[in-house]
Amino acid sequence: MKLLTKKEDVKYFCCIVIYYILLNFVYIKYQVPLFGYVGYQFKFNFFKFLLGVVVYFIGAYFLKSLNDFSSTTAIYLIFYLSIAPFIILYQYESMPSWMLAYMFFSILILLLFVTLLKNIKIRNWKKYIPFYAPSKCLYNRKRWLQFDSRMLINWSLGVAIGFCGVMLITKGLPEFASLGFDNISEIRAEASFGLIENLIMTVLCKIAIPLLIIVFLNNKMWYRLAIALVVQLYVYSITGFKTYLFILLIVLALYVVRKLTMKYSILFGLICAMAGSALLYMLTEQIMILGLITNRVVFFPAKIKWAYLDFFSQNSFAFFSEGTIAKILGFKAVYDTQIPNMIGDIYFAKPEMWTNTGYMADAYSNLGVLGGVLLSAVLAIELCFVDIVTSNKAKGLATMFIAFYIAFNDGGLISISVSGGFIFAIMLYGILFKGKEKEFYELNQRKAKKR
Repeated sequence: MKLLTKKEDVKYFCCIVIYYILLNFVYIKYQVPLFGYVGYQFKFNFFKFLLGVVVYFIGAYFLKSLNDFSSTTAIYLIFYLSIAPFIILYQYESMPSWMLAYMFFSILILLLFVTLLKNIKIRNWKKYIPFYAPSKCLYNRKRWLQFDSRMLINWSLGVAIGFCGVMLITKGLPEFASLGFDNISEIRAEASFGLIENLIMTVLCKIAIPLLIIVFLNNKMWYRLAIALVVQLYVYSITGFKTYLFILLIVLALYVVRKLTMKYSILFGLICAMAGSALLYMLTEQIMILGLITNRVVFFPAKIKWAYLDFFSQNSFAFFSEGTIAKILGFKAVYDTQIPNMIGDIYFAKPEMWTNTGYMADAYSNLGVLGGVLLSAVLAIELCFVDIVTSNKAKGLATMFIAFYIAFNDGGLISISVSGGFIFAIMLYGILFKGKEKEFYELNQRKAKKR
């Protein structure tokens, strides 16, 4: 932790104020009138409004002095993408204060554990990590690939091309409109893939291809870069998973704005998303623009978190009985209906809706407040291992983890870590780069200055 200069303090304060004002403006001006059928309300209560303001700025203050590590990138995204919209809902809806207290307490626990683990120098544990001892690394200052890693890159690209070819044979060419958002819900509803296909797509589109894109960008391998982009776009077009498209946008955006710290990249990106979507709606009056960004990404996940907290504060906890591990061990689920469908039916009158939620609300649904504490501690450990394998650099090749950090807004920690591939991504990164991220980052900085 280090104190920021006064100039940095002013810049940071301006960013968090602008973002907070935009959240309030968009919610009152557009969310309630246009998406009120979901349950958004506007009931002004001075005490709740004041408490929300205090909680928001206290949280932002705790975050402002964090160093620009990959772990703190995750904390920033969780706070500004999960906690901040939840604060807005608390201020204007009939939401009990304990819900806000639980969410804020959970992120404080996460921050506390990350800080404690860094204070005991967890990065010195790398010699005990099994996957952190390969003899060769992917990147070298004199030569961008060594022999064994070049083979791994070629194989990865070959697997991506081969999988794309198999999908072309079985699924065919998508319509051009599939690359947009007009009929993406229909595509996603109709998409059907087996367990092996889903696993391959997760590894390729969340881990391998983003990694390949960054390497190809840094080494100006344009033909290979084009192939990787085409494969990612094709998989997006046949699945309808917007995450695969957003990963591309995030990786490319962070590559372009490398001079910005992750803190300002996140804040600037969220401010542009909120302001841009509102402006585009004013110009075009297309509700879809607000629906895809301000509603589906920002406020509706917060509404689902409220639904989970409300339901499980009055009913039995799930005790992790619906996870993959529980099914393997033969544990019986607490509820007859899957929880995401059950929440969709009870709170949104849509039993077919799959209302997955962020790791904090998911933790509460399984074990209450204790679940929030335990899973925040587990996440802190995972994030510290990310810092180990990325040599405490949040940019460069570490951008491949951004997709997982965003997933914490609407997914459970265990599912993201295991079936979602987060743990596998940490291991893969450790094997390939073996602490060479610092050299990679410094070399890219020198290249950027020359340009």
